[in-house]
Amino acid sequence: MGRPLLLALLVPATLALLWPFWLLASHLASDPAARAIVADRPMIALQLGFGLLVLLAVFAVPLAALARGVLQKRHVTIDGGFVHVTATGLAGSNSWVEPISAYRGLARRVRSSLSGVSQELVLVHPRRSRSVVVRSAPQISQEQVDFLAHSLKLAEIPSR
Repeated sequence: MGRPLLLALLVPATLALLWPFWLLASHLASDPAARAIVADRPMIALQLGFGLLVLLAVFAVPLAALARGVLQKRHVTIDGGFVHVTATGLAGSNSWVEPISAYRGLARRVRSSLSGVSQELVLVHPRRSRSVVVRSAPQISQEQVDFLAHSLKLAEIPSR
């Protein structure tokens, strides 16, 4: 299942689960008798607050991370012994540059989904956030891996 489809399914589910908390909050804001009940029984407010926190931890936090991943675009350029990356998303853009010598090597990773199997060649950096996919295809031959590793002057390393 693709990330956009998963996002499209999780957003309505999360909103449906948050709806009762919204109704309760609006009722508490408009009805003094409801506020008096909560003031007399503070344990009710603690239980509701804990339930809301659990719901947010289970749905909203992963949903935000998924949305950030779906909506973020990366532009990668390898030129003159450096890797230039510009990432743009909801929070703006972020750019960084790393020398190719800072990378550990080139790893082949196999990805599988309901759509099938694909392979990626990844420049592996000690900081995982700086690792970069340089090629993605249904099949990547060993000759292509060797050519790219030789061109970048990096060794092929085993995938994790």
